Amino acid sequence: MSIFREFRLALSSLSQVKGYSSAIILTLGVTLGALVAIFMVNYQLLSAPLPYDNQDRLFISKGNSLKDGEIRFSDSSPYPALMNAYSFSDSDFEQKALINFNVDIIRNLPASPRVNLSYITPEYLDMLQTPFALGRNFNAREGLEAKAPVAIISYDAWDKLFGKRQDAVGKTLRFGETNFKIIGITAKEFVEPELVSIGRLTDVWLSWDFNLTEEGWRHSWGGQLSNHHLIGLLKPGVNPQQVSHKLTSRLNNQYRKELAGRSFFKSSSIEFKLTSFREKIIGDSYQQTLLLFTGVFLLLMIAVANTMNLILARTANRQRIMAIQAALGAQKSDLFRSTLIEMSLLMTATVLFSLAFSYMGIDYIKQLQLDWLPRANELSFNWLSVAFSALVSSLIALLTSLLVNRQIDYRKLSQMMLSGGKGTALQVSKKVRNILILSQVALTATMLCVSIQVFHQSMSNIIQPSGLATNNVYQVKVDIGIARLASTKVLGENLKALRNQFTENPKIKNASIAMGFPLSESTDEHFFSYLSEDAEFQKQQQGVVSLVDENYLDILKFELIKGKTFSASDYDNAKNVIIINETFADKLALEEEIINKRYFWINAPGDSPYEVVGVVRDLTLPGKEELPRVFIPYMAFDFPEILIEVMPNQNLSAIELNQMMARVNKEFKVSKLIDITDAHDRLVHHDKFLAGAAAVLTLLTLFLASVGVYGILAYSIQLRRSELGIRMAIGATPATIYLEIIRENFTTVLAGFVAAGVIVTGLWLWLENTSFVDEISLWGALFPVLLIVILTALASLFSAWRIISKPAIHSLQNAQ
Repeated sequence: MSIFREFRLALSSLSQVKGYSSAIILTLGVTLGALVAIFMVNYQLLSAPLPYDNQDRLFISKGNSLKDGEIRFSDSSPYPALMNAYSFSDSDFEQKALINFNVDIIRNLPASPRVNLSYITPEYLDMLQTPFALGRNFNAREGLEAKAPVAIISYDAWDKLFGKRQDAVGKTLRFGETNFKIIGITAKEFVEPELVSIGRLTDVWLSWDFNLTEEGWRHSWGGQLSNHHLIGLLKPGVNPQQVSHKLTSRLNNQYRKELAGRSFFKSSSIEFKLTSFREKIIGDSYQQTLLLFTGVFLLLMIAVANTMNLILARTANRQRIMAIQAALGAQKSDLFRSTLIEMSLLMTATVLFSLAFSYMGIDYIKQLQLDWLPRANELSFNWLSVAFSALVSSLIALLTSLLVNRQIDYRKLSQMMLSGGKGTALQVSKKVRNILILSQVALTATMLCVSIQVFHQSMSNIIQPSGLATNNVYQVKVDIGIARLASTKVLGENLKALRNQFTENPKIKNASIAMGFPLSESTDEHFFSYLSEDAEFQKQQQGVVSLVDENYLDILKFELIKGKTFSASDYDNAKNVIIINETFADKLALEEEIINKRYFWINAPGDSPYEVVGVVRDLTLPGKEELPRVFIPYMAFDFPEILIEVMPNQNLSAIELNQMMARVNKEFKVSKLIDITDAHDRLVHHDKFLAGAAAVLTLLTLFLASVGVYGILAYSIQLRRSELGIRMAIGATPATIYLEIIRENFTTVLAGFVAAGVIVTGLWLWLENTSFVDEISLWGALFPVLLIVILTALASLFSAWRIISKPAIHSLQNAQ
C-alpha cells in the first residue's frame, strides 16, 4: 500500500473519532504552544546574540566603594575617576565612551513632557553601529568639552513629540536654560541596550558636557555617583579581567593620593570592574524564565501522559481491525507505521494549533512589559519557533507510537481471526497502567507544590499592609529650572508659598515639602547618608535620609511608637532633631534607650549633633527588606518634592499643578506626578504576574491530571468488570469494592508522591537561589497532597460507579 493511501486511510479513521482527535490536539496544542513561547523567551536571554557587532567586546564599568574591604556603595564611581579612565591613553580599548543616565523635562513643549536622557560622548552610538532614520550622530567636534548644544532623539520620541514630522531635525528642545538643536533621529530598528534597568529606554541623547552633575561633585574623589559609567570596546584578544585589575590599581592609587590626610577615607578604596553588556542586560533573570520553562514542560508531560492513555485505549478498541490487517499479511512494522502515520497527522494539527497559540503568547508577553524580563522588545515568532514545535511534536509522535507497538502481541493478533475474532491481542498491562498513574501523580504533585508555593508567597506580598497611606496621596517631583540659581532664602520662600498655594485648593487636604519617598522605583533614588556617635565618624551607620516638613509623616500615616513628631518650628528653624525607624534604632543603640541620644550627620550644614526625638514603626513593603530610615526637618532646594493628600474621590493632573505652580514661580514645572496607589502597585506588579501564572498552571495541572487519572482508572476497571461482578455476586458490598480499589490505587499514588518528593527536593535546591520563593510553606507542601488524594478518590469512585451502582448481573452480562 502506498504511503499516500495510508495517510488517506489514517485521516479517514481520525475523522470518525472527532472527540478523540480534538482532545489530543487541544491539550497538546495549548501546552506545546505555551512551551514554545517560553522557549523563545529563554532563547532570547541565553543564546540569542545581542544586536551589535563585536558584542563580546562591549563592556560597561561597575565601580564599587569599599571601606575596610567591604563594599560601602555598589555600582557607583567618583566623577574624576570616570574622567580619568576615559581620558587615559591605553592600548586595551579600541574605543571608549562616557554615559550618564538621567531624566528631565522639555520646557519648550506643551505639557513639559518628562523624558529619559542619556548624556554621552560621540563614541557611544558609534560602538553600537546606530542606524539613523534622519540626520546624523555626534561628531568629534561635538565631543568632550566642546559644549555643543546638540541632541539626538529616538524613533519613539520622534513619534511622540513631533508626530514623525520630517522637519523635526533642526528643531530645538529646551532642558533647563539650554536650547539643544536636534541633529539626528535613530532608526526604528535600532535596539538600545537596557543598561540601567529593564525597559528603560532613552528618549533624548545629549552631549556629556551638559550632564546635571553639580560642580562640586565633578572634582570630588570622595563622592560616589550612580548611573555614570565608562563604556568600552576592547581590542580583540584583550582579557577584560586583566583590564579591570589595571584600571582598579591605577585609579585606586590616584584615589588614595587625592584623599590622603582625610581620616574618614583612611581605610577606603575603590574598584573598577568591567561587566559585559550581556551580563549587565540579562543579570539573573534567566533563572526565573528557566523555572517557567520547567513548569510548562511538566505540564506538557502531563498532557503527553493523558495522550498516551487515549492512544492505548483507542488501539485496544481497534485490535479487530489490526487483526484483519495481520491476517492479510501486515507485519508488526506495518502496524507501527500505521500508528506513526496517524500520530503524525494528529501532531501536524497540534503543531499548527501550538504555533498560533505561541504567536499570541509571545505577543502577550511583549505587551506585559514585565520589569524583570530583559530584551522582551526583541522577542519574535520565527523559524526557530516552528522548528522547536516540530521537533517536540515529532518526538511525542515517535515515542507514543513505539510504546503502542510494544503493547501489541503480534502472535495473538494473528490468531484472533482463526478464533472467530475472540481474544485480546492488546491489553495495557498493569505495570504500564501503574507507571502512567505514577508519572501523572509525580508530575502533578511537583507542579502543584511549586505553583502553590509561588502563589502563596506572591499573594502574601500583594495583600501585605505596607504601613503607608496609599489612597488619595500624590508625589510631585518638581523641576525648578533656572530658579535653582536663586538664593536658598528665595527658594525656601517660593517652596513654602507653593505649599500654601496647594493647601488653599479645595481639592487638596494637605501638602508637604520633602525629598525622599519610601516607594521610590529604585534604590538609586534614595539619599543614603551616615549617622555616627562621634564627630570623626568612626562608628558610622548608614541609612536612607528623607528631608521633610512637619506634615510629611502625618500624610503618609507613619506610626509613631516613641517620642514626638516634628513641629512647624522644627522645620522653619531647621532644628537639629531627627526621627528614625525601628531598624535604624536597633542599629544605633541596640538595647539602649534611643530617645534624646545625639548623633552627627555627615551631610549636616553645621557641626552640631542631631537629637533623636521620635521613632516610627518599620514599613512592611512587599518583597523588600526594611531599610534604616532617618527623617530630618530640612528643606531640599535642588530636587524638591511635594507630597499632596487630596480629598476623597479627587484627582490631580500635571496641567492643573503646573498652573498653580506658575502663580508662585513660572520656572517651577511638574517633572513627575505619581499616584501613590500606582507606586505601590508597581511594587507588586511582579507578584501579580507570578500569582496569575501560578494560578493558571495550577488549574491546568488539576484539569489535565483529573482527565488522565480518570482515563487510566476507568480502563483498569473495565478490564476487571467480570472479576468485580463475581465478587459482588458472592456478597461483596459496593463500599467494600470501592475501598479495595482505593487501596490498590493509593499504593501507586504513594509511589508517585515519593518520586515527586525527589523532584521537588532537586528543584528546591535551585529555587533557593531565585526570587520566586523565599521560604517553604507547610500549607503549600501539604495542600497538593490533599488535592491529589481527593482527585484520586473521586476518579476511583466515578470509574467504578457504573459497576458498583448496579446489581452484579449487569457486570457479568456485559463482560461476556
